[in-house]
Amino acid sequence: MAIIQIVRLSYFILKKYRPNKFVVGALAIFEIINQFKQMELPVVEQKPLLSICIPTYNRVSYLERLLSSLLSQIDSLDGKFEIIISDNASTDNTEKYCAQVVSENSCVSYVRNVQNEGWERNYSNLYIKARGRFVWLIGDDDYLMPDALPNIMNMLDGNINADVVYIDSQAHSDGFIGSKENITYDTYNTNEKFIQRVGVFFTFISGVIINKEKHLVDITLIDKYMNTDLNLLAWVYTALVNGNYFIYVKNKYVVVQVGNTGGYKLFTVFASNLTRITNDFFPVGTKNNTSIRKSAMLLLLSYIGRDNKKFESENYISVTDRAFGDLREYKNIYSIVYRSPFLCKFVFFVHRVFSKLNSIFIRLLMSIKKVIC
Repeated sequence: MAIIQIVRLSYFILKKYRPNKFVVGALAIFEIINQFKQMELPVVEQKPLLSICIPTYNRVSYLERLLSSLLSQIDSLDGKFEIIISDNASTDNTEKYCAQVVSENSCVSYVRNVQNEGWERNYSNLYIKARGRFVWLIGDDDYLMPDALPNIMNMLDGNINADVVYIDSQAHSDGFIGSKENITYDTYNTNEKFIQRVGVFFTFISGVIINKEKHLVDITLIDKYMNTDLNLLAWVYTALVNGNYFIYVKNKYVVVQVGNTGGYKLFTVFASNLTRITNDFFPVGTKNNTSIRKSAMLLLLSYIGRDNKKFESENYISVTDRAFGDLREYKNIYSIVYRSPFLCKFVFFVHRVFSKLNSIFIRLLMSIKKVIC
């Protein structure tokens, strides 16, 4: 609008003074342009492509490792992303450490809760604060492989309409460094095969990136499932139900600190609560509903007969009977296997062996294909 006004004023001045007074008119025009240059134009905020959101509580050493893995990869990404840390009233050195990081990195912001609001509320607060088109919530005890961030950013930039991105992961081991590798991923135009591939691991929030711009979820929906330990599934499931473009990143870019969870009833969360939320989004009997819950049954199988002192005690048989009792696979197989820790270990071992052989077979076929082509 300002440029149009300049043109109109210029035309008026030239018309008024005519050619014989052109110099005077020109000087007037230059004065108007000079004043226009000095005007303070409104600044349009540029939204980042990606918001990396980190909830934390009393884990400053893990947080340092995560931020180190992120900040070492940002040289070419200035302005394209933001990092938000939400501190749930830590009593360790977290606040002091974050203040130093924020002072040295303009892309990092830090918020501290007055009191501990619980991890679910801390996660949902980050969801609200995130400004990016895509939002990635990463647990403070996980971290990224070298070059993971720029590769993921480039992938998102080239797939701006992706609804959900899932990134594969690997377990941390002491002395682990990791190596740089090019990104490889599969895309899906329907949610069925994507859900079948990821299954229960949609609950692993560090591996999930959501397009917030396309799927802005009412926070009351997330609050509906508060105290289930899976409330953010409401956001993930919303994007899965309404989306039509999904990406599975095959690189194991996310490194997970194994054995660093607990303090809840494992079977109540991943059988009862998971079933409740899944049934609300995917009707019972549909392939998507069955895929997710069957995946959860297999995950829980691996915990039966193990030392699970980090989790609260519970009668897991009664929990799984109620949660999975409508599934044919549970009635015919899992309900029997679950009652024998030895069978659980054996079945899970066989499953792992077959999965490993299948993976080797697929890689072999791909190698043969490359040689032939």
